[in-house]
Amino acid sequence: MDNYTIVLFLFMVFVFFFNYREYKLLGHGEYTLKEKQTLGVLQVFIFIGIQLRVVYLSYPGDLFPDEAIGGYDAWCLVNYGVDQHLASYPVYFKSWGSGQSAFYAYLAFPFIKLFGLSVPVFRLSMALISSLSIIVLYWSFRKTKQNPYITALFVLFVIISPWHLMKSRWALDCNIFPELFIIGLCFMLVAYYTIAQGKRSIYYLLSFFFITLSAYGYGISWFMLPFFCVIITIFLYRKEKISVVQIVGCIALMLIVALPLILFAKTLFLGGEQYQLGSITITKLEAGRQDATTLLGRPDWLRTMASYVRKAFVLILWGDDSLRWNSFPFFGQYYNLIAIPFIVVYAKEVYRKRRDLLFIDILFLTWMLANIPIIVLVEPNVNHWNSLWFPMIYFTARGLYIYLKKSESARKIKIVLIGLLSLFVVFTTTYFTYYTFFPVASFFKGVEESIKYVKKLNVDSVYYSDTYFVHGLFFDPIDPHTFDAKEKYMKNVGIQLIPNYERNHFYLPKTIGARKGVAYVFENSRVDTMDIRGFDVWRGKEYSVLWNE
Repeated sequence: MDNYTIVLFLFMVFVFFFNYREYKLLGHGEYTLKEKQTLGVLQVFIFIGIQLRVVYLSYPGDLFPDEAIGGYDAWCLVNYGVDQHLASYPVYFKSWGSGQSAFYAYLAFPFIKLFGLSVPVFRLSMALISSLSIIVLYWSFRKTKQNPYITALFVLFVIISPWHLMKSRWALDCNIFPELFIIGLCFMLVAYYTIAQGKRSIYYLLSFFFITLSAYGYGISWFMLPFFCVIITIFLYRKEKISVVQIVGCIALMLIVALPLILFAKTLFLGGEQYQLGSITITKLEAGRQDATTLLGRPDWLRTMASYVRKAFVLILWGDDSLRWNSFPFFGQYYNLIAIPFIVVYAKEVYRKRRDLLFIDILFLTWMLANIPIIVLVEPNVNHWNSLWFPMIYFTARGLYIYLKKSESARKIKIVLIGLLSLFVVFTTTYFTYYTFFPVASFFKGVEESIKYVKKLNVDSVYYSDTYFVHGLFFDPIDPHTFDAKEKYMKNVGIQLIPNYERNHFYLPKTIGARKGVAYVFENSRVDTMDIRGFDVWRGKEYSVLWNE
């Protein structure tokens, strides 16, 4: 058993006692017998759903390139206090040259420090915070006495959401954003219903702290966060749910928390040199990704917009962005095809009750409204649009609740719920088998095995036929001062690559032969068609190593 599993064990013990405590509290609340049964069963699903997010974190994999480079940067900071570019605690990683949010790497610090760098250890933070967001979500709804059936349906939909399960199990840096934001939203919900002004102030400070913190999780969130904060603050003030003093306190907290990010944004958009703010580095990027992922600065913006509209239609309707680490057709993010009628039902209800909406409705409708700049400007795919999926899941759950309430048929309710759970079982089975039988190239399955084997060989040079340099850095990390001294080159927009470091070469020489002190790493399928006479050969699950000592 790996050492890091003790963290998972302790976390699951915490989850079990949370579920047990919540189950006991149901006996003291003002719930009907059916409501108690519904929320009691929900505790079982919360426990199972969290288990599915934290077990076997080596799957899928091995490792996505963005995970690899983020993991290496985190390892460098843990061990040397600088990232791969020798920046001291950067507010934003330079990474490939075009930047990558650094916040997730900082969350992984304690686990890398305790257990070393590995795939499951680096993914641990994402699994834990995604699971924690489910707990906070349920807690906030229960504490504010939301309708127990709406609570159960929404939390259940998050648990069975293909998007939420998939994003929880690998360490793509931008996917930390929706979890931080939903936690902030939950504290805002609790603040709204808290009568005591002192406690309300604390909850508002927690809310805006997490909302501000989420800005460090993903640059695209900057398109929506200001709109959300302004709109919801005006609403709260008009409802006399937040005072001027509380607003000033929250703004002051947000400015303090966001100051390094504001300075980074100034350097990014207005220019300037990289500099230090104490031990924090205000990063200057080699290039920006905005031209590749948004309409901003694109001369062909009309044609690009037409392309975005087509992609958005497929993504919203079919739930597929063609990236198998993000989505599967039909299942989508929240079983999109099945969900659309319920979203329509909810939209009609919102229009009908537009002057008498619950605050929880206002929160998610405001979140979706604030997402309009992202929908208009940002290239549609699951992780680019990750700010949309929590609101869409909520709209689906609310629409389903309205439909079931109107039907007043116990048999129909059972059929719908059994159908949803059956869909989740089918999806989960698909997910936990797909990457085994249909490897996704971007995860470079089997690379870890080959890199660790090569590490034991007494050779002077190793040539890799099909992997990024970052995989070598992740599975066999080196001193960042040694790595930074190597020359790098830019490929495509904002992607900085390195051809070699130490004895590792991430390209193939013009001629391949059995030379003394030289090793090659090839895909097994390629080795099957090669003349390997004169080589020593080790064959792994996906890659083979050919060498001659």
